[in-house]
Amino acid sequence: MHAAKGLEFSVVFWAGCEAGIIPWKDADMEEEEQLFYVGCTRAWEKLFLTCAGRRRLYGRLSTMVESPFISRIPEGLAGRTVVRKKKVQRRARQLSLF
Repeated sequence: MHAAKGLEFSVVFWAGCEAGIIPWKDADMEEEEQLFYVGCTRAWEKLFLTCAGRRRLYGRLSTMVESPFISRIPEGLAGRTVVRKKKVQRRARQLSLF
């Protein structure tokens, strides 16, 4: 994120907007908030912030909570879309003759 200062993009995708990731759990909250602001203001047309309900971190599946910074975005500026994971139907395997 530090490298993005001064740059602008028409569209920015930001993955991992969950508490414990943004802001990082062991980081200075004020600095993390400034970095979040810088990241969000790099987009001049569209900004997509994504967060997962569950994420595998350090080999463990964890339930995630949305970053507290997302709630600070004024409602008139943000739309919200919830995407549910689709169940994948497994195809029946063909029997092998060997």
